[in-house]
Amino acid sequence: MNITYDNFEEIIEQGLSTENVSLRDLKWIEPVGVALLKTMYQSQLITNLSDTESVQSSARAYIRCLTNTPATDSERTYVTLTEFSQDLFPQSEDALVQGVVNNILHNTGSMEARDREDLRLYLIYLLGEIVRNIKDHSQSQHSYIAAQFYPSHRKTQVVIVDSGIGLRASLERRYPEIQTHSDAILKAIEPFATGVAPNSNPYGGTTNIGLGLHMSTELIKLTKNRLKMISGDSKLTIANRKTVVTNLPFTWNGTIVTFEIFEHNLQQEFGELFDYIRGRIDQNGISIF
Repeated sequence: MNITYDNFEEIIEQGLSTENVSLRDLKWIEPVGVALLKTMYQSQLITNLSDTESVQSSARAYIRCLTNTPATDSERTYVTLTEFSQDLFPQSEDALVQGVVNNILHNTGSMEARDREDLRLYLIYLLGEIVRNIKDHSQSQHSYIAAQFYPSHRKTQVVIVDSGIGLRASLERRYPEIQTHSDAILKAIEPFATGVAPNSNPYGGTTNIGLGLHMSTELIKLTKNRLKMISGDSKLTIANRKTVVTNLPFTWNGTIVTFEIFEHNLQQEFGELFDYIRGRIDQNGISIF
């Protein structure tokens, strides 16, 4: 059994339907799998997480995150699973993001300096915006970040999981036209869509409020990287510059965002692309492309 970016939905469905996950046959697990299992176990969505010591050696060190057993430095090739909560903000928000990004970059010494700097800027922006959305909207008691750079695949995977109220509950108060989780997930990536009233913007002004998820998904799309976002019974997938929303056979109470950035897709400088996307949005929040 492998738990990866491509199939992690299966472990969610299994856990939610049976409240039991056995890792006896686990051979490979990526950050998205660890963060999900930890969130589900901590939130008591899974009541029995068994055979954590039976997994193969390639995954054993990572699985120790689930049982709060630290891996030794020699075993660690990933960013340690990081928990954060409402109590953390606002003083340590930037430090949280910077710390995770620094840990990712620690393993990217083989990258060219220019690509490494672009990766740093992409990660700081994407991770920062998602963390801020969780802080402002999720009301989550358990939120986790996990990440890893894969030298052989020349890619970075990041996942942020929360067990909060989800996008629909956050947005439908301001947008009564939202009737489904699919409506909410599509609304969330529109420019200036937000569950926060303009006069309550914690960043002092209304210029950038509601742009974070729109800018983030556009950055992923235009760089030909990939992203999945799950909330409720809906999943948004970005791959090959296409955005698709599908219904799921389960309901996740909260939001999952995971993305992968490939080194060969870091050909456009972050600042130039950011300004290009921002320039497509007029003052009324309409994308003009």
